Amino acid sequence: MAIAPAFLVAGALTILLTRNRGSEIFLAVCWIGLYGMALLSTVTFAPRSIGVLGWAFVLTSCLCLGLLTQDYLFSFTASRHVTLESLGYLAMAGTFGLYHIIYGFAVMFYDRHGNG
Repeated sequence: MAIAPAFLVAGALTILLTRNRGSEIFLAVCWIGLYGMALLSTVTFAPRSIGVLGWAFVLTSCLCLGLLTQDYLFSFTASRHVTLESLGYLAMAGTFGLYHIIYGFAVMFYDRHGNG
């Protein structure tokens, strides 16, 4: 139940933004931030490392929003569709893929040394 609000907002944004071509990067950045918020909503009953992972997602989302120009975030034209789609894929792979791999290795290393 703790993660439900963030996932509901992510679902609503997905439905809204998929109607517009070229919004892939903005949708990806929203998913990254909302997933981080969902992870942070579990800090009262999850391991502390989940909170660290959540902050990594939230801060990455904020960084992406700060670095991307308004032209990239809100251009819904077909001419930029391929570029924005590629940026969206890169953002998703770099966070959901890479961050979870790093997290897995960190947890494995931490548990192997008898700290968990």
